[in-house]
Amino acid sequence: MRFTPRWVLYAIFLLAFTGTASAAQVDAACFALVQQALSSFGENCAEIPGQTICYGHSQVTLTATDATTSFEAVGDRADLKTLGTLQTSGADVTSGEWGLAAINLVDTGSGPAAMMLLLGDVRLENLSDADAILPDQFVFRNGLQDAGCSETPSVLAVQTGTDIVLNFTLNGAKLRASSLVTFQQQSENALVAHVYSGQLEISGGATVQAGQSITGITDNDGQILFWSAPRGGTKAELDTAAVARTALEQIGLQISAAPAPTATPTALPTAQAAPTAVPASGSCGNSTTHVVSAGENLFRIAMRYGTTIEAIASANGIADPSQIVVGQTLTIPCGTDRGGSSSAPASGGNDSAGEANPAEPTPAGETSSPTLDCNNLGAFPGSVPPEFAQLFQQFCSGG
Repeated sequence: MRFTPRWVLYAIFLLAFTGTASAAQVDAACFALVQQALSSFGENCAEIPGQTICYGHSQVTLTATDATTSFEAVGDRADLKTLGTLQTSGADVTSGEWGLAAINLVDTGSGPAAMMLLLGDVRLENLSDADAILPDQFVFRNGLQDAGCSETPSVLAVQTGTDIVLNFTLNGAKLRASSLVTFQQQSENALVAHVYSGQLEISGGATVQAGQSITGITDNDGQILFWSAPRGGTKAELDTAAVARTALEQIGLQISAAPAPTATPTALPTAQAAPTAVPASGSCGNSTTHVVSAGENLFRIAMRYGTTIEAIASANGIADPSQIVVGQTLTIPCGTDRGGSSSAPASGGNDSAGEANPAEPTPAGETSSPTLDCNNLGAFPGSVPPEFAQLFQQFCSGG
């Protein structure tokens, strides 16, 4: 079991969150909570075997598919096959709570090859097929309320070993992650992925490199509709990822903030085929064309053809996704016209936004699709990039 001395933890958080060695700039209650929680996590979740869920620090609730399995006390462990929903609690400096849980998805025999880490107010639901080799489909949400203690964030982290990639679906988006990536919901309709080290590949979209972040715009059920372009990560995003790194190091993992690996990663087993990016027009079968009519925008067009805004913009050299004009002919790479009207929904109604998620087409056999309730956008636009905020407003106004 790995244990980091208290003075090392103290130095890590001083440097990561204050940029100075002055103890006066660190809230004593927050630091005491961080110190105690990470120490507990290191003791309880070190050397957890593959296919295991670990209750690292209070409070953690496991809703299992097996009625006889539950978490009763810190240190409890459960078989990953029983995972239904895992909920960790937000930070409370008064009670000393800050829920921490680790999931060792698979072990190579010499240590974890892929892990998920839940910190703070996080809810992770397992939607994987019962016959999946590894759980690979999840829905994630985290609390938005600021606990006033930046050292205790609410975040989901995914970590893999060197030259290993993890194929999984999160909130409807197919992803390939290597090394350390964090996910944090920043408003009701915006989820940010930050790549601390390694890279994140989005099926049908961008590849995000170490030090970069990308925002996923979601519907009111948390399903990702489309992604912004990658950008440089903020200090707050880096600091949050550093907390996840510190927690993982408490259970013996070694993580660096190195550039994305150049070696070809080894894919972990999955019940699904590895996701692939949308190829350039013409390389994946027949493309189609679409003539823009009044009231349309790339959001609606992408919905209609089961593709992404980014794919259409790239194929047509469109720098600003909000700038298309009536009568313009667009090439739709690999798109399939699903028919029906692309006109705006009636005012005040709930819109199904077409038959598929533009970030990821609805898989065969699924009947549900993401919905965007224009009367209930929560904290929208929140941290949504301005160009996508405009698209959202156009969609909901019918303009």
